[in-house]
Amino acid sequence: MARRKRKVRRSRGRASRWWSGKDRHEKLGTVFGMAQGGVAVAMVIGAGMGLARLESRVHAAPRFGQPPVIELVDTPEGLRETIAGKLAPFEAISGFAPELCAKIGRALESDPWVRRVISVRRANDLRITVRCAYRLPAALVQIDMAFYLVDNEQVRLPGVYGYQESLPLIQGVDSNPPPPGGVWQGADLEAGIALARLIASEPFARQITGIGVHNYGGRRANRDAHLVLATDRAGCLIKWGSAPGEEVEENTIRRKIAILRHNFERFGRADAGFREIDISVYPDRFTAAG
Repeated sequence: MARRKRKVRRSRGRASRWWSGKDRHEKLGTVFGMAQGGVAVAMVIGAGMGLARLESRVHAAPRFGQPPVIELVDTPEGLRETIAGKLAPFEAISGFAPELCAKIGRALESDPWVRRVISVRRANDLRITVRCAYRLPAALVQIDMAFYLVDNEQVRLPGVYGYQESLPLIQGVDSNPPPPGGVWQGADLEAGIALARLIASEPFARQITGIGVHNYGGRRANRDAHLVLATDRAGCLIKWGSAPGEEVEENTIRRKIAILRHNFERFGRADAGFREIDISVYPDRFTAAG
């Protein structure tokens, strides 16, 4: 035991002589260097421990892997269920999934009911708000015994329907429907939609049940009215004349509408109670048959 003590003393003596042999500046430099090294080691150890704890906390948190809550903003009530069904697959994945908003946007852009995706935004609480401009039915197009929806841009909307009296009915279109989301080509359909828009806000609009484009451009009989309006009295017609914007030597759109308004105000009927009237000839009155 005595020998070990002497070795310790000699070791301490050498360290003491090494330290006492340094001047004041060298001692300060040595102390400063040792302090820096200690701080660096402590920072490395602390950072490693902190990252490990943070990672474990994130993975252990209840929200990690939690699916998003998708909120549809300004979606028409009749489309909410359809659009929500389109987004249902995204509600089964993590709200932290990469490019989640971009994927939702692309899925919506491919839906025929969506005209344009305005925004898809994610909040910190994993709530994703979706804003879109939607395609709304402008008319019902009859082909044989089937009925199809189109919007104002002639885009065919999904589905095949039965007759719906809440929408203008266009009959006599000389082309077959495209797949949903496709533009239904045809100047006759364009004319029918344009006429439906013209009368949509008129007081007599509910009495007009259909727009016939069978003779568009005079393709069946050039001297007959190119477009006709069917009323809610079975078999009764209003001869409109040429398609809107294609009038030649006939009443203007403004005069035709004025005649129908006058009939509605005076007789309570756009067709004035007749089986058939023609509003394309005289600027201040109609001609009647039956």
